[in-house]
Amino acid sequence: MAEIVQCSNCGKKLKLKAPAAGKKLRCPGCKEPFVPAGKSSGARKKSSHPASDFDDYGADDDFGGDGDDDYGAPSRPRRSAGKQKKGKEGATKKQSKTPLIAGIAIVGIGLAGGLVYMLVSSNTGDSTASSDPPAVDAAEADVASPDTDTDSAADTESATASAGVPQATGGVSPAAANSVSPAAANSGVELAWLPPTSEAVVSIDIGRLLGGPLGQLLQNPMVESQIEKFTMQTGFGPGDVQSVTLGVGGISDAVNAGRPPKPEDLPIIAVVRVTTSVELSKLQSAIPGAESVTDGQVTFLRVPQEPPVAVWLADSTTAVIGSEEMVKKSAAFTTPPAGIDAELFAGDSAIQVLFSPSDPDGIFRHPEVKLPPFGPPAAMALANHFLATANGASLGVDLTDDIAFSMAARCGDAAAAQRMVELLKASAEESKAQAEQQADQLPAMLAPLIAINKTLTDSQKIEATGDICKISMAAPDGGKQLGMFIPMIPMMIAPAMQQARFAAQSTQEKNNLKIMSIGLHNFNDVYGRFPKSTSRNEAGDALLSWRVHLLPFVGHEDLYNQFALEEPWDSPANRPLADQMPDIFRSKTDVLDPGHTVYQVPVGPGAAFEDETEIRMRDFTDGTSNTIMIVEVAPDRAVIWTQPADYTFDPEGSLDGLERIGEDGFKAAFVDGHVETLSEVKGDLKPLFTRNGGEVINR
Repeated sequence: MAEIVQCSNCGKKLKLKAPAAGKKLRCPGCKEPFVPAGKSSGARKKSSHPASDFDDYGADDDFGGDGDDDYGAPSRPRRSAGKQKKGKEGATKKQSKTPLIAGIAIVGIGLAGGLVYMLVSSNTGDSTASSDPPAVDAAEADVASPDTDTDSAADTESATASAGVPQATGGVSPAAANSVSPAAANSGVELAWLPPTSEAVVSIDIGRLLGGPLGQLLQNPMVESQIEKFTMQTGFGPGDVQSVTLGVGGISDAVNAGRPPKPEDLPIIAVVRVTTSVELSKLQSAIPGAESVTDGQVTFLRVPQEPPVAVWLADSTTAVIGSEEMVKKSAAFTTPPAGIDAELFAGDSAIQVLFSPSDPDGIFRHPEVKLPPFGPPAAMALANHFLATANGASLGVDLTDDIAFSMAARCGDAAAAQRMVELLKASAEESKAQAEQQADQLPAMLAPLIAINKTLTDSQKIEATGDICKISMAAPDGGKQLGMFIPMIPMMIAPAMQQARFAAQSTQEKNNLKIMSIGLHNFNDVYGRFPKSTSRNEAGDALLSWRVHLLPFVGHEDLYNQFALEEPWDSPANRPLADQMPDIFRSKTDVLDPGHTVYQVPVGPGAAFEDETEIRMRDFTDGTSNTIMIVEVAPDRAVIWTQPADYTFDPEGSLDGLERIGEDGFKAAFVDGHVETLSEVKGDLKPLFTRNGGEVINR
């Protein structure tokens, strides 16, 4: 039996099929949750209002399903049969939400993982790990999200987010006051200026963190010079920053929309509080490209980004940062977000992360949220229980002179919270046993960290209060011990970082070589031949390099049009253009003079390029995959990129001048476009330089 209910937020009237009494609904009009005031019994009552006063959004069928549907979370309106997307388009839409779901899953599962201390470190090397995750208890699977919202709670949300931007006030509204629990007041987290729809909050007490071992990182000479420069420009430095608070809203709605979110779908605001006064003009001088803009009564800095980023000084010690549209609205965000479950804030930790989704079922119990198919049994049982029953979670971290962690989760009910306590204790014992087994296998230099870890594990306190489960642990003076370990970190990670940096740079260089190869092929497609290594005038004088004539085919036609093509590379018109070398000709691993490149083509008898010979694709009779087209020469052979100078190939001579030919090797792009790293250690490379030599190639 259909019934008319009214949204307490926007006043819309909806026609639904027998909504459950007290069940929280989401209005398809304003997208906000509300609880119907009551439910009719018996025959459908006629509305005392005109028919046009309510919107049934296309009648009952718009909500999908049959008469037995549970309208606790109305689905999106269905398309008519004639408008449904088909084929690849429909499949694409279904898959497009996967990255967003994965990101939200990381937040939820990451918080669950925090509840299982050392879960990550114990996922490998355990012979007792089961290949099949424990099944969730039937009772756990049936735990539903509690109907904790009341009519007054819905009215509170309406007061702060009913139709866009809340009204700015000089103080805290009654709605906001009702949303701030004693736990929020004691947490030290200030929520003003955050988006009204915030579901995730991150708060960092910068002052406390820098007073601990992390402050040592700022004593690095390179960092100190940058800090000093920034402080001179802005009038404040890291030591003057009190806290940073970040709020993210719209997460549940973005997931339920079933499509990749747009920037406006996920409102994000960061609030930076400092202990000294900040002037907008000084801040502008420290941000490249920033300009001062006044829109109505709000004056802010516009930072050139896409979409535009704005910095607004709410007062002399508070900066509000976010997208320009959000910052312009933020003057009205003086009341805390009503949907934040403030009881979950982890005490007064220096770092606090809270995730309080407006639709927990759509986040934690979304069908695309999947756990790994293996892991320590107790930890997997805990993670499954968390996903089945959690409605919100938080993490607190202290990295000061002491080290402490605290986590909390709001469960479906008190029984679910008590069950989580049991699973946490079992997982803690499992992790402790695994840590003891692996302790002897760890390097001796990690002994301080192992000691801190043991102190934390031994101090674990796990308890449930109502439907909230909490775990906490602390290592007094652990930060001081960690401080002694910090100087060792650069020595430990420097080789790995250097290797990773070199690998990334090498990958970029290979990509650049591929782009050049594609450009040469595009040149061939247009002119029926490859460019000559050197362009010449009628008198035979050398003018410009092939690299200049490649510009229109690698996305730099504007730069190409600035060249005087009938003049040499070092003429008054052309020489200044050498300072505008495109990145594809720039080495990522070699330190070279400005405008110099190590990417050259081999020029010589039988090579891919001969000075006065026009080379066409049919001339590569040895095969395009067996002939080198571009090489990476040694740094001392680098030339100005516009200069017509390249690697000279001598079939009878050596291959001197190539980058690291006898060690790591040099990179080379072949005529077919693939890129290899070659070394003479692997054999004679000369046959690879000839296009029609007919040599036998062994690689």
